[in-house]
Amino acid sequence: MNEVRFSVLVYLKNPDPDKYREMLLSLAEEGYSNFELYLLQASGASSREKNNDSLEKQAAYSEYARMAAEIFPREGKVHFRQIGQDATAARAYNTGIRFASGDYVIFLGQEDMLSPDYMEAVEKEVIQTLVEGEAGTLDFDDLRRAASGNKLRQWKETAPDLIYTDHDELVQGTRMNPHFKGGFNRELLLQSDYIGCSQVISMGLLRKLGFFDESLDACELYDYMLRIEGLLREGTKLRIVRIPHLLYHQRIKEVPESVFRRLLADRYNTYLKVAEAHRKKYAIEGQYKRDAQYRFWRLERKGRDYRVHRGSYIFVKDRGIEARGMRVLPRLYAHLREPDVAVVALKITNREGRVDNCGFIYDEEGISYPACAKMHPSEEGYAGRLLISQEISCADPGCCLIDAAVYKKLRGFRKDLAERDRMLDFCLRARAAGYRIIYEPQATARRKEQSPESSRYSHEKMMKMYGPSGENTHIRFGQGDPYYNPNLPMGVTNYTL
Repeated sequence: MNEVRFSVLVYLKNPDPDKYREMLLSLAEEGYSNFELYLLQASGASSREKNNDSLEKQAAYSEYARMAAEIFPREGKVHFRQIGQDATAARAYNTGIRFASGDYVIFLGQEDMLSPDYMEAVEKEVIQTLVEGEAGTLDFDDLRRAASGNKLRQWKETAPDLIYTDHDELVQGTRMNPHFKGGFNRELLLQSDYIGCSQVISMGLLRKLGFFDESLDACELYDYMLRIEGLLREGTKLRIVRIPHLLYHQRIKEVPESVFRRLLADRYNTYLKVAEAHRKKYAIEGQYKRDAQYRFWRLERKGRDYRVHRGSYIFVKDRGIEARGMRVLPRLYAHLREPDVAVVALKITNREGRVDNCGFIYDEEGISYPACAKMHPSEEGYAGRLLISQEISCADPGCCLIDAAVYKKLRGFRKDLAERDRMLDFCLRARAAGYRIIYEPQATARRKEQSPESSRYSHEKMMKMYGPSGENTHIRFGQGDPYYNPNLPMGVTNYTL
């Protein structure tokens, strides 16, 4: 079909010739033709340089250009630009954006590879938005057939602004270490670059975001993701889509351990700098805490004035739950100070000291499961769920904090549902109304007795509301838990690969 045009931007800085060729071949093997490739070369010798080293560099640049022309002989497909000596990725991408003519921009690492169906999968997701809009009675094959009649131009009215996919790593030529990502998680993004690579950004969104910050020597794409978080914080409506397939393969370079730790520390400091600048810009309360293993930058909130605002929240706690420590309420309330947060969950352990759950996830049948069950509280969990706060779909009904105004606005819990379904229903309605559910791992409680699960009658009621032909047309269980990746197992112990 090839309705959507892509501009692929590749920043080049002394790539390995063989791996560079593999990157180009992965693009050539795409079952897709409507794209342009911009090869943006750094470290070009200046006109005043006449030494042998500069001549060798110029020869290398010519070789990179020749290799690209050999693989893509069609005129106008490949554009080679020399950015200047020691130019950063941010400067290179800014140059590429100025020339790009595509509907979407793909940022591809110089030695990374795309799956042969990467662009086709992205296009399908773009066109599929018509099914959710005016063409709701058509399936994707119908839309594909309609393309020949030039009837798909209206896809631009419903197209996503940001699309990202799962990715894995290429280590010595072998694919491993899959990164299965959840939906766009603003709270998690403030503390971790969990999206990483494999972003596809619409040209319209790029215009809103502006150019990359050329003062950054790394983490320029993370800075872009935070800018997207900022637009959402400002009330901008964006359509963000995740494709849960391993379509991007990131090349991992092998370096000595001492060099790796130094590079990791430098990169971590840049991440922290970018995150702190974003926090200050939007006056986000809290203080960043460094992680000794450079995994994330935890945002610690206080909420010390919770006593003054007792009437603004409802603290839900079963008799069989014992809150641990004196700082549970302030840590939970700190999140409710955000105007779009409806419910705050906490980490609950069992009598053996293991995790009972840290919020619930639900499957396409509407059955909920306790996240991270039976794991040790000090473990990381998938996407750092046991250690850093993030958005989730459903809190534990045994203990959580609810915004009183939101509770009243949504008319509270439905009394004809069992306890677990009652909370899931409330959280679903809250998220549909534009609110977020936050999990705070630094607040903990202990469950002294097992909580009841939902009844068959209660589950049937939930399916009647949110099932395939449910009464609620905005929420469907069939879409899955937005903060859980369908490639991961569903069961008692979750977030394990």
